[in-house]
Amino acid sequence: RATHGENYKYDGSYEELGRLLRQYSPAWRVEAERLFTLIVFNYVCGNGDAHLKNFSLLETPFGDYSLSPAYDLLCTTLHLPTESRTALNIFDDFITPSFDANAFAKRSDFMELANRFGLREPRVVAILDRFAIERPTMEALLDRSLLSPEGNARYRAILADRLVALAD
Repeated sequence: RATHGENYKYDGSYEELGRLLRQYSPAWRVEAERLFTLIVFNYVCGNGDAHLKNFSLLETPFGDYSLSPAYDLLCTTLHLPTESRTALNIFDDFITPSFDANAFAKRSDFMELANRFGLREPRVVAILDRFAIERPTMEALLDRSLLSPEGNARYRAILADRLVALAD
């Protein structure tokens, strides 16, 4: 905060994270796919607090860098239902026609982000479609959770809403 201001954790975009990954990781193509999947996971699961501090690079024993394991994964929307669907803007200074029309991210927004990350379209389609395929698994995990019945129902509604957005 002292050097970058009060809003430092949110002063960036997911597109910028992809650019930084390409700059610092020799295996950026593999790492970019992992980053993209993590961004979509946070979106689907209602983690509206996936800010800059929740993404980092770790130095490998070979002296290069790779994306750190995911952390701080939670459904913040359960507690803050009016928060933004994403902590960061998806793009630096670009708004897709879909986002402009809907005021929230949909499949085409994530397809554009993946394109800017340099990911191949068939892989991106498979990543996005996998979330819908895994919906029963996610719901089974919710069945075993310690959420209240009301919290469980709200989480299911969040998942359903986000999966519809990814399907369009």
